[in-house]
Formats: sequence, C-alpha cells, structure tokens
Amino acid sequence: MAAEHGPVARRGGAAMQGARRGPVIVSWARSGKTRAVAGTVLLIVVLLLLIPPHGFLSDNEQNYFALAERFVDGSAWPQDTAIFDASRHRMLNDAILGELISTIGYEQAQIVTRLLAVTTYALVLPALFAVIDSRCGTLP
Repeated sequence: MAAEHGPVARRGGAAMQGARRGPVIVSWARSGKTRAVAGTVLLIVVLLLLIPPHGFLSDNEQNYFALAERFVDGSAWPQDTAIFDASRHRMLNDAILGELISTIGYEQAQIVTRLLAVTTYALVLPALFAVIDSRCGTLP
C-alpha cells in the first residue's frame, strides 16, 4: 500500500484516497482574506509597540493635556509654569481632550487617546496601502 500523505491520511486513509486523487493541500496561507486579516493583526501589533497605551505621559502629552485641561476648566495660569500656548487652531481638540481629561484623568485619557490613534491608523493604513499598491503595482 502506498504511503498516505497529509490530511488524507488523517481523514480516512485509503478509503478517502479513492474519492480524491493525491494529497489534499490546504492553501489557507495564500487566501486573500487570511492574508488581509494577518496583515491587519500584524499592523495593530506594530502600532501598539510604537504607540503603547501605558498611561505614562510623554513630555509632549503632558504639555498638550495641561493646555486642554486649562482650556476646559478656565483656571488661571500659574506664575511659574513653563506651559504656555495661545494657539486658537487647537480649540476643538482642546475642548474634546479637556473634557476627556476632566472626566477620567490624565493617565486614562492617554490610554483612550492612544488606543483611538491605533484604531484609526489600523483602519486607514490598509486602505492607503491598497491605493499605493494599485498605482505602483509590484516592484521589479
């Protein structure tokens, strides 16, 4: 009797070989949907490594979070602060971020905003990559 190979051997041996000629090859790694899901998962993992939602604010986040909180609270600026900026173009951001900070605090707001950034990137980047791929094609 010939040696049985792959999934045929596990699903019934010689009886199954009569119904099918040769070994059954599952090409799950080559399917478009599986590659897209695997690529999205890999993208999310990379984004989480680059933008970790750990609750430790960077210097830049401390600055802009404090500006946003003061925008919403309307509190007076301390005399000895190094945080100052009167840019009006950030009013919408300061209002939304300031409300979030006032509601849940600095660390939790950082976690929420970073997870929102990762989610947004994970939704937008695959579409951008698809457009670039359709215009450029495969490289030689």
